[in-house]
Amino acid sequence: MNKNSYSKTTLCLILAGGVLATPGFAVITTNWTGADSGDRFQTSANWDNGVPEAGWTANVGGTSRVEIGSAGELAVGATINMNDSSFIERNSISNTQFSDTLNFNDNSALITSELRMSTGHTLNWNSTGSWTSAGQSPSANFTPTGGVANMSAGSWILAGNDNTDSYNARGDHVFNMTGGTMALEHRMRIGQTTPATFNLGANASLYIDSLFMNVEDSLLNFQPGATLHIVSIASFDARLVAGFLAIDGIVTTESSDFIFGDTVTQDFGFGEITYTPISAIPEPQTYAIWAGILAAGVLLLRSRRKLKDH
Repeated sequence: MNKNSYSKTTLCLILAGGVLATPGFAVITTNWTGADSGDRFQTSANWDNGVPEAGWTANVGGTSRVEIGSAGELAVGATINMNDSSFIERNSISNTQFSDTLNFNDNSALITSELRMSTGHTLNWNSTGSWTSAGQSPSANFTPTGGVANMSAGSWILAGNDNTDSYNARGDHVFNMTGGTMALEHRMRIGQTTPATFNLGANASLYIDSLFMNVEDSLLNFQPGATLHIVSIASFDARLVAGFLAIDGIVTTESSDFIFGDTVTQDFGFGEITYTPISAIPEPQTYAIWAGILAAGVLLLRSRRKLKDH
């Protein structure tokens, strides 16, 4: 190796080492200490490595209370893990925003009247805890304009007001509800400006006042065994005319594909409300499965006959 080659190689290694050592490229973790009595998210003393920044991982545990004072306080671009029985609280009717990924695990909880998320952001609710409202909101409790939300346990009990939606997916948003309970005092709107999708799983319970979808390609997908409890049957039927419902991915617009059960009266803190349960008739899925089995059987018989002929 000549001198020039050695110098170039050394320079490349030095530059590479500098890049790798740059803090912006490192995975930084900061853990909640709650050292400051104010419990504010943006107070550096409450974190062992400082307030979370973009690309960082932030962990909150124990029974810690994390107070959100301004709408964009969580919008730092970090992955935030709420663990144990910790909870986020915003005692204001104005909205709470977050960016990147917000995870609720164990028995963690959320207290806020409004939560907003946008494209590229992810909300994972794997907690047995609850999201409850801090007070009556002048806007929708949950307003996703994009991103993906996943709910597998726990409960969302959201009280808006008479003049707005409790859930309003305004943009290209997907909600996967595989478990838990969601109870909305007022309207649920899936798709207002661009199509949105709500996947309702077999172990999930969804209680709503009424259902609206403003964009034709929006989708409410019933999985086998899923049940929707709704106050206004008229709104459900109107939705069938306007857009798309599906039973386990098979699109339908016929109300005859659904079973309307006996009404039940329940109280989630809104006062007693009478709901009608709506579940998907499982036959369309069953027929599809048997059709697939039959087709496979026919192909098998044909291939055997060909082998015998040869």
